[in-house]
Amino acid sequence: MRIGKHGNWKLEAGNSEDGTSRPIIRLHDSIFMPSVFIVLSCSQTSGRLAYLCFHRKCLTIDTVIKRHTAFLNIMKTKISITLGQILILAALTLGLVGCMSETSSNGGLIQMSTADTNTPAAAPAPVPAANPVAGIPPVAQPVIRIKAGSAAPFKDSNGNLWVGDQGFSGGDTIEHPDLTITNTTEPGIYLSEHYGMGSFSWPLPNGKYVVKLHFCETYEGITGPGQRVFSFSVQGKDFKDFDVWVKAGGPYKAYVETVPVEVTDGKLLITFTADVQNPQINGIEIFPQN
Repeated sequence: MRIGKHGNWKLEAGNSEDGTSRPIIRLHDSIFMPSVFIVLSCSQTSGRLAYLCFHRKCLTIDTVIKRHTAFLNIMKTKISITLGQILILAALTLGLVGCMSETSSNGGLIQMSTADTNTPAAAPAPVPAANPVAGIPPVAQPVIRIKAGSAAPFKDSNGNLWVGDQGFSGGDTIEHPDLTITNTTEPGIYLSEHYGMGSFSWPLPNGKYVVKLHFCETYEGITGPGQRVFSFSVQGKDFKDFDVWVKAGGPYKAYVETVPVEVTDGKLLITFTADVQNPQINGIEIFPQN
């Protein structure tokens, strides 16, 4: 006979199934265990809990007390069994029975958490932002200079050192030590070249730079405009149909293309594409913009 309901639990009263006609109380959990019932058996005289049955397997109070000190402390409170107390006691007992099935793998011990769940976790201490030291200027990055086509380093008239040919992918090099170059105060830069390359790359810290590309038409096979035309891209900035002869105004004349760029992936990249004849270059300078 159903005599009450509490949340997801329903309470029924009846007689035990062991032939003793003891009064019993059945609690049915309709959500979590719809096919399982718990029998809590009480003595008629004292109203105390006599034994607990789970899946028709009964444990006496003495057995539960011996196995679990926590359960003994609950029983010693001698609180009279009301509907709310039965629900609390049944939930605790279910937890203990579940733990008993795992005691063999834990050495027979039930581990309890001592963490205070009501205490919020301490927030991590903020990391102070790095600030430059007062009075100490930031370290300036050096200017990078590459003399394309040269096997050896080169020092210009201002004492600046240009490293030998490096950073290019593909192509070939050639030197013209006896040529006379005009339209520049540094003709030595243009006495060698790298031609037929597919790209140039150089590792750099991320930041803004100014790139200077040095060109000069020194190949005797080029006799007029339109005979060497190529395209290039400096860090994504495109220069289409570039003609050194046209830009410089003729052969053996220096021309410098200045390109501001920003490096975001740790390297400067210049790509070259041939249109008519091979692309060529005589030197590259990389200046930090600051």
